[in-house]
Amino acid sequence: MIKPGLLFITLISFSFVDAQVIDRFKANITDNSSVLLGWTVVSGKTCSDMGLEFADETLNFQTLHFIAGVCGSDIEDLNYSFEHADELSGKIHYRIRFNFDEFSDTISIVAPVNQSQALWIYPQPAKRQLNIQLNRESIEATQLFIFEPGGRLLFQSDLSRQNPIPVDVSSLLPGYYLIKLVSGNKQFNSRFIICD
Repeated sequence: MIKPGLLFITLISFSFVDAQVIDRFKANITDNSSVLLGWTVVSGKTCSDMGLEFADETLNFQTLHFIAGVCGSDIEDLNYSFEHADELSGKIHYRIRFNFDEFSDTISIVAPVNQSQALWIYPQPAKRQLNIQLNRESIEATQLFIFEPGGRLLFQSDLSRQNPIPVDVSSLLPGYYLIKLVSGNKQFNSRFIICD
């Protein structure tokens, strides 16, 4: 069962299309466990035919949805959306194909989100803010610790009851970091990535 509203998105950068063609390419898990995808073709950009493709972890992409004809507009941003209602599991990748041989960046989600998972950390990678979503049935964390990969403590904080918990990571350099949440005598460990 996919938990509505919680997802992990990663960008895989093998884009062949001008980065200004697509804006706000996103994926959200809905209440009925499908994935709602949305994207915008920016004004002044057009293409001939557009396809939404998906793949599992093998990255063998298949067409999920096809829009024939001219896409985009010379005078205004155009929004597109599609709901992927198939039963999903594991890591799912999405990309947009233009003109049959050009591709957007790929976004990926992990589904289903295990209801018993104690915490979710997003976005991955992060730039300025990291969000920590706690499964309050599994964890009632009271302290947060962030470490560099070598084990040096960089940040420590008592946690509020807010969920998700926003964490300012704007002062961290690009790279991998370790995170530890402490709840009584239990510890929950994970990692996250900071990018430029």
